[in-house]
Amino acid sequence: MGRVRGSLEACGDRRRAAWFAEADVVAFDRAVEETATARELYDAMRAFYPDLVNPGALWSSARAAKP
Repeated sequence: MGRVRGSLEACGDRRRAAWFAEADVVAFDRAVEETATARELYDAMRAFYPDLVNPGALWSSARAAKP
């Protein structure tokens, strides 16, 4: 979970936290369309989210999206 989304949930602002979750999915879907390999997808998302807390989860998602 991203730092902003996690902080919002901790403060009880679940509506804004859900918006950030949706924005994450939209960004990932866009990157899937714009990249050819799992590595390119991973790199694109790391560039978009440089402070990502769990890059291992992103790598697993990238490999699942681009086998």
